[in-house]
Amino acid sequence: MRTAIVRWSVTCGVATVIAGVVYHAGTTVQAQRELARQSRAEIGVSVIDFQKQHAAGEVLPVDVRSAASFAEGHISGAVGLPLADLIAGTADMSWLRRTAGARLVVTYCACPTEASSLRAADLLRAGGIEARALVGGYDAWVDAGGAIERQ
Repeated sequence: MRTAIVRWSVTCGVATVIAGVVYHAGTTVQAQRELARQSRAEIGVSVIDFQKQHAAGEVLPVDVRSAASFAEGHISGAVGLPLADLIAGTADMSWLRRTAGARLVVTYCACPTEASSLRAADLLRAGGIEARALVGGYDAWVDAGGAIERQ
């Protein structure tokens, strides 16, 4: 009987810990989605608006995906600046300012929630560069028939 109680107690304890981890992970994901939604509303640019600005030469697309993803295909005229370089502080911000000139910097990624492009735009804005994030990212651009380049 005592062994059964100990097993039951251990099983319930493990289940409680697992439930707590799952709940915490769920709330973290929910919090991240809410932050992304708020950021998207503040600094997101729609594909339709981006297409117009891109055609007029008013934007500098900045691909924040990996160098390998950039090489496989990127928005025409884009420069590659991986988010990891921005986070690490190794990105050449003065080069980006010179390259952008008077154009708006629009970051993009391939994340379903634009998490990387929103983070990159926030980091660039904190560094004094006017930046927004493309809602829907690379996939939305391709789906809308936007031109891509490969290296």
